[in-house]
Amino acid sequence: MYGKKKFIALSTVSMAFVVSAVLCGNALIANADEYYTPQLRAALNEVGWSADGVLLKPARDFAGNEYVIGEAKDGNGHFIYNVAEEVLTEFTFKGESPYHGLYTNLIYGGAGSFFVQRGDTYVSVIESDVTYQSSEVLPYAAYREVAEEESAETAYSSVSAYANETINVQHPEFFSDNLDMHCGYFEKDNYGQCGFIALGMLIAYADQYVYGRILNDSLYYTTYNNKLGLISSLDRDLINKGYIPVGEYLSNLHPKNSTTSTHIKETMNIFVEKRNSEFRNGEYFKIDYYSKWTPFYSNNAIVEALKNNNPVILFGGYDFSTEPNGALVESIGSHAIVCYGAVKTNKYYWRCHTGWNKSGHSDYYVIDGTIGSVYYFKITETGF
Repeated sequence: MYGKKKFIALSTVSMAFVVSAVLCGNALIANADEYYTPQLRAALNEVGWSADGVLLKPARDFAGNEYVIGEAKDGNGHFIYNVAEEVLTEFTFKGESPYHGLYTNLIYGGAGSFFVQRGDTYVSVIESDVTYQSSEVLPYAAYREVAEEESAETAYSSVSAYANETINVQHPEFFSDNLDMHCGYFEKDNYGQCGFIALGMLIAYADQYVYGRILNDSLYYTTYNNKLGLISSLDRDLINKGYIPVGEYLSNLHPKNSTTSTHIKETMNIFVEKRNSEFRNGEYFKIDYYSKWTPFYSNNAIVEALKNNNPVILFGGYDFSTEPNGALVESIGSHAIVCYGAVKTNKYYWRCHTGWNKSGHSDYYVIDGTIGSVYYFKITETGF
């Protein structure tokens, strides 16, 4: 959705999903010979996956484009292959396929976005409460951003002075200036903590610049690494006093190994309820939120959130650079990042904090990739 570049999203997240019986199909898996094209075999060989070790079945996206879903025969891994683009758009060597046990009316919505059509409804495989009516699905909705980009490219080539646009939240320095060590980062043995770290940054931003008093005094932003035991003297002192990074606090509040916008929405709702219960003298705050899956959001929704001073969590797989349209610096799949700005030339380049505890990773631009879902919240009422 960021252009025509082929993108491979490598996921290391365990994807063992429990699917409601209402979603289960009873058709047989498609004959593999029908889908094992030379291009597919080449794509599998490129990532070191033997074509003989997978079972295949067809899928489509909301625009009707064809995909092939491959599931490892031993149950450890899956991939999704775009037939027209001849590229693996998502794959993992760990965990069960989200489409395991499902064989008909399969819809791929983008990174981390999986649906099954049941009559006039589209039901999320991962989050069963995410359901859309067919009337909500716009024709070619999944590719409307590409259409926007192509239109912009035409304008760019025909007009010598194309009007660029730069958008940021009111205090982008909160995310870009030395926040690598102050984003509530933490590590544990399980995966999926990036969504909680990202939500922690949204809460911390609102606490510091918008509303105040949202974070409990026992929460702080600095980082430590449980897995490697790399704990600074400051962090160790805070931990001994009962302090905890906000990202880890959120993870403990509503634990899950792999997060989506829906799970982060639930986590934030729990956080608000718990925080309100801790206030005295009737103090409280209320929120509204935006949680959408591909293709039911638009670039404009992200831009409007930023203009209204609401940073946005993007869930998906991305190519990063240190400047808009710059050289590739790093790639990652199945990751949650915080978008706090954008530059629009011939397309949108999302300015983001990757959520990693690494120098310089707090001011990156997404130059390619796929968004599976988005989330942001805003405070609608306070009683402070």
